[in-house]
This record gives sequence, structure tokens and C-alpha cells, in this order.
Amino acid sequence: MHQHHPILSLGLLAATASAHPLTGTKGSPRDTADPQYGYWDLAYSRGNAVSGYRWENLSATYSGIPEVVVTCKQLYDPSSGETTKSCDEPGFWYEVDPEWPENVITVRQTVRLDGGGRAVAITGKTQLGLECGKGAAGRACEASARVEAAIDSEATLERSLLDY
Repeated sequence: MHQHHPILSLGLLAATASAHPLTGTKGSPRDTADPQYGYWDLAYSRGNAVSGYRWENLSATYSGIPEVVVTCKQLYDPSSGETTKSCDEPGFWYEVDPEWPENVITVRQTVRLDGGGRAVAITGKTQLGLECGKGAAGRACEASARVEAAIDSEATLERSLLDY
């Protein structure tokens, strides 16, 4: 049996029923999945070399005002067995499910809404329609996608529990 903490539940309800950050209208808790939180336009590529090196690049443009562009790079070095991954925006994270043919990408970012006065964690996911056989050796894949953003309820819940 799952129990709800009354104060935590009330706090989450109040947080999700407040004015919508882009439209200013009041909403219900279901608005946490509202695509009006914006979207990311993604350009994704990955590939590998005969030597065993594997790479992955992502450019993500968030539709907010101001627009936020993030660039991420990942490299696997077979000589050390290490993978390095970096993004030029500290509040941004992504992961691609490597299962073929699903290739679902999940994006998570902390953005400033309400004119920059409020930081909100948003997330979204979509399937990448990879086109492979790219590059000089034909060992690269590319995809473009739009990912609708929604409130990241896991991050919101984590913050609420920490504040309690």
C-alpha cells in the first residue's frame, strides 16, 4: 500500500497548479505534461572507426526565451577503455538507449522560466530516426528530432523531499 505524505502532496499540488510559466494561465496537475514548456530541436550523430574509437555528438536548442543552445560530445577510447562525455551547459543531461532500432533519446535540462526568476527541471524523450552509412567510411549515423518538454516530476519530487 502506497502512502502519501499530506504536506508533500499538498506542496506538489500547489506547485503544479500555479500559473503556467509561458502562458500565465492557471492549470491543473496534469499540466506537468504540457508541451507548452517548450521543446528541444536536436541534431545527433554517432559513429565508430575501425580502430575501435566511438564518438557521439549532440546539439540541442531549447525553444525558451532566451533560446539555449547546448553542445555535447562523447568519445570512447579503446586503448584506455574509458568513455568521456561532456556538455557545455552544466544543467543539461541526455542519454540514448542503444537498443536497435528503438534509439530513444531522453533529454533533461534546468531552464529559467518567468523571465529568469524561477529554475525548473524539464525533460522529454523521443525515438531517433537514425540514418546510417554517413561519413567518408560510411560508419556514422545522423538524426534530427524535436523533443517536447514537460516538467521533470522526478527532479521536482527530489527537490520537494529535500526542502521538507
